[in-house]
Amino acid sequence: MSESNTTLESESEPQPPAPSGKGWASFGAAALTVLITLIATLVALRFMPSGVATSLVPNAESTTTAMAVTTATETATATVMETVTETPAALGATDSPAPTGAAESTDGADSGNAPVGPNSVYLADLDGTDHDGDIETGPATMKGTRYGHSLWITGLYGGDNQFIEYTIDGTYKTFNTTIGINDESSIDCVLELSVFGNGKLLTKKTARFAKPAPMSADISGQIKLRLMRTYIKGKCGNAVFGDARIA
Repeated sequence: MSESNTTLESESEPQPPAPSGKGWASFGAAALTVLITLIATLVALRFMPSGVATSLVPNAESTTTAMAVTTATETATATVMETVTETPAALGATDSPAPTGAAESTDGADSGNAPVGPNSVYLADLDGTDHDGDIETGPATMKGTRYGHSLWITGLYGGDNQFIEYTIDGTYKTFNTTIGINDESSIDCVLELSVFGNGKLLTKKTARFAKPAPMSADISGQIKLRLMRTYIKGKCGNAVFGDARIA
């Protein structure tokens, strides 16, 4: 009796259901749903406004800021490189031509003397055909005024007369200059400056320190034009024919 009851009780106990194909299908569908939801959430965060993204993902603002800083740094670097590259062109640095002529002082205001007429010419631009003494051309300063197209004659304190002579074509009619002594000379210097045409004295003047004076002469028909320096006294430097010109 007991054995029969035991058998009946065992047969009447409920048994767990055996797994079936439908259970595995339900589990796979749930996992796929979770995966799709996760992907959709990530995509939404990527395109979501920064304020919303920050509230959902605290690191979103930091990431965006880092990206912005990197971009700004690259832009600033590019700008600096462009500025450095273009600076030489912007400056437009160009080389200035070196001044020519003798190393005479160029301080002071310019004389303003200029050749007048199409046939005018500075004697400093011509080649002399004869000379005695040291002859130089270029700027000279007398009493603080600069004469940019001058010629000057240097000689010994008590030496013979020094001169420079030009051969011209006889068509020039006037000679003009400002005579004097350059500012580097001693204040006791006294010279006599003369102009000759075809061997004949045309004009002469006494030159003293810091006292430049105008000189002119009629040179009509002259072929040989001579400018002469004669020493009188003092420690003299250059006898200056400032901006000497013919026309």
